[in-house]
Amino acid sequence: ELKKIQKVIQIETVGNPAEGYIEGDTDINLNRVRIEGPASIVDMCAYAKVQIDVEGATNNISASAPIVLYDTLGDRIDMSRLSMNIDTISVNQNILFTKTVPITCIPSGKPVDGYKANGKVELSPSMITIAGPRPVLDNITQIAIPSSAVNINDEDSTYKTIVNINGYLPSGVTASDRNFGGKR
Repeated sequence: ELKKIQKVIQIETVGNPAEGYIEGDTDINLNRVRIEGPASIVDMCAYAKVQIDVEGATNNISASAPIVLYDTLGDRIDMSRLSMNIDTISVNQNILFTKTVPITCIPSGKPVDGYKANGKVELSPSMITIAGPRPVLDNITQIAIPSSAVNINDEDSTYKTIVNINGYLPSGVTASDRNFGGKR
């Protein structure tokens, strides 16, 4: 009995970019593969995957990668009795430069009469590691939070606020930690 299914193509990177670089977004020309063959073998197909080697990379990588099928245990499936509508896909893996820079902020506004700001602004974190194209990051020396984001107008005690720094990163620049939500 013949059977046809479609599977989303997963991308797996192998290795690590050069020190000071991280993996950025991955783009592929197709994201699904159609698989056809005996139902007993097709039913074993849990996912389709391509691998791209990023070991030591300092620039974006463009490559053609073969599609490999795997079962639920992560073992390769013998594809000799299967046919796919495509055997390889084009993969573009962005490689981003990283740089650690200070975060700065000068608050705006005036405290309540009789109070005075002490001029000390504590930021946590006070540094951020950003990622992007090297020519862009070479020109960044700090991430400045605008005064309008930290307004101490009419405050009469220690003022604390949370600012989403992602909104203040230059275009094409992101926090290098993918788990960083931007709020500090």
